[in-house]
Amino acid sequence: QITAYYLVLLAVGNFVTCHQMWEIAQDIKEGRFAAFLLRPFGYMSYNYLGFLAWRIMRTLLFVPVFFAAAWLFRDTLQFGDYRPDGYFFLALVLGHFVSFFTTYPLGLVALYVVETRSLFNFWYIPLVIFNGQVAPIAMFPESARKLAELLPFRYTVAFPTEVFLGRMNTAQIHDGLLHQVGWILGGYVLSVLLWRGGLKRFTGVGL
Repeated sequence: QITAYYLVLLAVGNFVTCHQMWEIAQDIKEGRFAAFLLRPFGYMSYNYLGFLAWRIMRTLLFVPVFFAAAWLFRDTLQFGDYRPDGYFFLALVLGHFVSFFTTYPLGLVALYVVETRSLFNFWYIPLVIFNGQVAPIAMFPESARKLAELLPFRYTVAFPTEVFLGRMNTAQIHDGLLHQVGWILGGYVLSVLLWRGGLKRFTGVGL
């Protein structure tokens, strides 16, 4: 079933994965950020819509690749008790927002520090490990699995993938959905706090 896992993981990742912190930092560094302060719509909304548009396009472009790969590996694909139901689509949408609300506040750190490249690059280390790209979370040692459950990365790509493949019971799905909602709310609150503090610093020292 490992082939099915990575194929679904890739499909989910095309819609979910967010790298907006680079664009936010670039806006701030190159002076485009100041222009957004004069516009009638919020910077968060603008940033999210850009992210959403790109992810929709990426997903549509990946559809033929998905079916081509599924056909090539049709003899080895075993989806098991896969469940493309409401739970999966809810987990997918929430994972999309978890990814955005973990990278958006990270990008706002650029309002406080000049150099963010090292921080952003370091971010990818736990991301790749705990979002299921290295290996399915179920294959991790128990201590690593428990750590994965406490971090946001699993709830971006790995969790919706596990739900689709039918590897979780209803109680586990409900628990995962609650974690997703918690990370979204936490990320939103952190974004607001970083925005307010960073905006004062931005306008105060003329960054």
